[in-house]
Amino acid sequence: MKRVYSPESIIPTVHTCQGGHRQFQIFDPETKKVRKGTPREYARAQGFPEDYEIIVSDSQAYKVFRNAVPLVTAHLRNIKNFLFSL
Repeated sequence: MKRVYSPESIIPTVHTCQGGHRQFQIFDPETKKVRKGTPREYARAQGFPEDYEIIVSDSQAYKVFRNAVPLVTAHLRNIKNFLFSL
């Protein structure tokens, strides 16, 4: 998790735990500094469309996007188990 990514690069899996050492970091070429990913970048990393409207605070958005894929994966697993039980 000590890697730094470009805003245009593929970003690794977004972890559900909080804390600066677990967040992916982006190198901002304009400021020439490393920063944490924005909520929009988290949304992109989790596969949300660009026009997805973020209507909550940044802290809530981080929580939503960190938990998005694990939640969908769990639902899909339940659906698969249900379909195979028929």
